[in-house]
Amino acid sequence: MKNKTIAIHKGTLRDPKTGGVNTPIYTSSAYDYINKDDTFYPRYFNTPNQDAVAKKIASLEHADAGLVFSSGMGAMSTSILAYAGAGDHVVMLDAL
Repeated sequence: MKNKTIAIHKGTLRDPKTGGVNTPIYTSSAYDYINKDDTFYPRYFNTPNQDAVAKKIASLEHADAGLVFSSGMGAMSTSILAYAGAGDHVVMLDAL
């Protein structure tokens, strides 16, 4: 697929109730906990809009999966905290 086609089709959520073919914008910040095993909350990176955007970007970058963050600082701190442990040191430039 070409990039324009990937950006349109990958990660798109279709609404079976209304027959909508575009991903709707879910404006809620938390979701009803009908199934206790699945918790949909924006900080867990699992809301429908985050999932759709992450799948589109991952497809465009030819990656298996992706994550979206609300800010660059959120992405940076998550990357650092994922690899650095207690007592580790992180060396950075002042310009970050």
